[in-house]
Amino acid sequence: MPDVSGITVQIDDGELRAWIARFMQQSSPDGLQRLLNAIGQDMESRIERRFDSKTDPSGAPWAPLAESTKERYGKADKGKKRGTLLERSGDMRDKLSYQLESDAVLIGSSAVTDKGVGYPTFH
Repeated sequence: MPDVSGITVQIDDGELRAWIARFMQQSSPDGLQRLLNAIGQDMESRIERRFDSKTDPSGAPWAPLAESTKERYGKADKGKKRGTLLERSGDMRDKLSYQLESDAVLIGSSAVTDKGVGYPTFH
């Protein structure tokens, strides 16, 4: 996966770490990778559902486009782009993926602007 600009989330929770330690002691050598893969699949699926429902993680609906944005995009797109702001080209959703590391899972979109900037950074 290309370098993805965005937000990094780190969990510092002793209870969770203790659970993971117990899991690791009781599982096979590939147990952590299977756990991280399951987390990646689940998070990717949750993000996909947010596109379908057009809601943020708390369940609030996406804000509608401002009239000025609709006008600007209408002229620029000539009616060829689809959907809401987060779905105009489909790149952000279509390039959503996760990547397993040895002890982490990275979730994001590799979509970039026409200037090569990570597009999800702006949303």
